[in-house]
Amino acid sequence: MTSVNWQECDFAEINKARNDPTKLVIDVREMEELRNGQIAGSINIPLGAVPWALGPETSSDTFKRQYSAAKPEKECPIIFTCRSGVRSRKAQQEAIKLGYSNVTNYTGGWLDWEEKTKNKPTHQIS
Repeated sequence: MTSVNWQECDFAEINKARNDPTKLVIDVREMEELRNGQIAGSINIPLGAVPWALGPETSSDTFKRQYSAAKPEKECPIIFTCRSGVRSRKAQQEAIKLGYSNVTNYTGGWLDWEEKTKNKPTHQIS
């Protein structure tokens, strides 16, 4: 049995990743929570939909139509985020169960992001 490396990232790492076309940032909060904001460059897949969205029953075409992004390959770097890091950890676990090997949890979540970007235009976030 292979051991699982529970990868985590911080603000600087997710800020860099959100502009990297080889990485996918998935926000697993519910749609109504996004009214408070969302990390630019991320897509929203609520936690309950993660097993379906990343599972074998969802075709690449269906994923693209649903989320306006390419369905990630099993090796694609994926960073999960939520409000505070709890649900994104669960999404990370689901992705690992589905065979994804390069998944990371942004442990600070939206609360950390909002605190660090408050009153800063997007182009000044670094």
